[in-house]
Amino acid sequence: MKKDEQLGVSRRSFLKGAGLAAAAMAGTAALAGCANESAGGADTLANTGDWLPQTWDYECDLLVIGYGGAGMWASLIGADECGQEVIVLEKAPERGGGNSSINNGEWTIVEENEKDRFAKYIKAFTHGKTPEPMIDAWVNECARNTEYADKYGMTYEVVEQALAGAIPEYFFLDDNAYEGSCKLSSVDGFGMLSFHELDAQREALGVEVLFDCHDERLIQNPQTKEIVGAYTMIGNEEKTVKARKAVIMTLGGFEFNEELKNQYLKCSPFKFEGWRFNTGDGIKMVEDVGAKLWHMDMAISMYSMWTRDPEYDFSILYFMPGFSYFNVNRLGKRFVNENNMGSPHNGWHTLLSFDDSIADFDRIPSWGIFDQSCFDAGKLSTSQGDFFECGNFASDLPDSVRDWDGWSQDNKAELERGWILTGATIEELGQKIKEFDPLMDVDTLKATFEEYQGFAAAGKDIKKKSLTEIAMSYGYVYVAQVAMGANLNQTIKAITEAEAYPGPSLIIGYSPCEMHSIKGGMTNCQAEMKKAVDCGYWNLFRFNPQLADEGKNPFILESKEPKTEDYRKFMMGEARYSALTRSFPDRAEGLFERSEVESTKRYAHLKRLQDLYAPEA
Repeated sequence: MKKDEQLGVSRRSFLKGAGLAAAAMAGTAALAGCANESAGGADTLANTGDWLPQTWDYECDLLVIGYGGAGMWASLIGADECGQEVIVLEKAPERGGGNSSINNGEWTIVEENEKDRFAKYIKAFTHGKTPEPMIDAWVNECARNTEYADKYGMTYEVVEQALAGAIPEYFFLDDNAYEGSCKLSSVDGFGMLSFHELDAQREALGVEVLFDCHDERLIQNPQTKEIVGAYTMIGNEEKTVKARKAVIMTLGGFEFNEELKNQYLKCSPFKFEGWRFNTGDGIKMVEDVGAKLWHMDMAISMYSMWTRDPEYDFSILYFMPGFSYFNVNRLGKRFVNENNMGSPHNGWHTLLSFDDSIADFDRIPSWGIFDQSCFDAGKLSTSQGDFFECGNFASDLPDSVRDWDGWSQDNKAELERGWILTGATIEELGQKIKEFDPLMDVDTLKATFEEYQGFAAAGKDIKKKSLTEIAMSYGYVYVAQVAMGANLNQTIKAITEAEAYPGPSLIIGYSPCEMHSIKGGMTNCQAEMKKAVDCGYWNLFRFNPQLADEGKNPFILESKEPKTEDYRKFMMGEARYSALTRSFPDRAEGLFERSEVESTKRYAHLKRLQDLYAPEA
């Protein structure tokens, strides 16, 4: 009989739920040390070894250290499917949750028929760093994620979106070779909802969570190297916890440990968004008992803003509500297209630039330079109650855990705190930045500013090219313009026809994103597509050259006459447009009026195209 079977906990049992845990938390370390009954067990060793505590304050079968997403699933599976008595130690003073409770709440979905392709995908981007048995186990359990979610009453929906390009490890494999091999779930209410739902299940199963636990040390048999429990401080008192079967560590990453970030990520003083209790405690714990570390040079983080405030020493979601801004490095040089700074999860990689001339990272920190119109256009970050809130100020967090109540509506509170520096001239602003970072070159910043101003002044308002009409003009390209939320049948028909067409095909779809800042959030994206089509902002049509060969009209206009009275209402429902009324009030009205007129002309033009392509009588 295998050792793990003797203990009543099989390898497969412990792996159950691993996909969810891995998807929810980055940088967790796991160590399972079991007391071998054949060696006499912990009870026998306690009588012969002075390394054991004289008494145990708590006893359990399975000890889980860290109560985030990974710890949650470890405790659920251990108690429910393995029938173990479980105790969880959590550093936070109450509730816990880790990054899993303050993020979007997405996790990986793999269908049975895609497991092999998804496994190949993971093996490709890990470059041999991850043992294949671990990959195979993770993929197999990902295929069961919906099963677990349904079993434990999670509220979710499967999003038809490939994971490729969404997180750092995937970004260089965007050749679509593995697109569709996995999908994402979307939790309504973000990660905090799923945490509450699962926490209720944990409580029903009788799993005990001890809060305010810190400075843990693993208790190890010096001869067998088995882990039999842990010391922990609960408040100001040291307690001992005996683990009869196993210890699982799910303590999160080290986003809030400057020493470890310097050691493994080489990105100081980069500030990560996330659970402030993720200070890398587990790394020291496992090193002390001889464990090896791996995959320590990767992190998942938003491209975010640092407050530079000792009282609020963490990062904040960053976005510019206006358009008059640019980013510069420590030397005052612009280094990135501000409209394409990378995905939300891997954008921070653009900051990992080492400059030999200063023998240091030249983009940590970097600076967002903006004018008064951007300041007046709206918030530079998010507040409690916004459609998108996460990190250290999520409104769901208890006061004892939440660090901050979110950004002010008019940016003035942050200005008074010194989080925003101001200057009447670019030179004055540069000098204030230089006081914080002596590497700032004021003359270079001024030159960058003047160059940017020149580009802006040279900009012209010109009519956009029509990619669809360019493609249709060749006569042998299948073309369609779709919007799933407006007409699902038309979208499916276009995709079906394009796939069957024996030549090049082009489908352009209207797809809202978070940067559009839709009222009500991305849960309303399907409805937003319908609004765009109904008002004439977006048009639906198909161009199938095969129909011309059959003597039919290849151009099929599927949009109805636009409801122009709803056009302005549609645009004001997205902050990217409504912000113009604050940033450029004089110009905004003219742009909106012209856009309305253009939408009417565009529909009339499409009707003429329908007549143009009609077969001769």
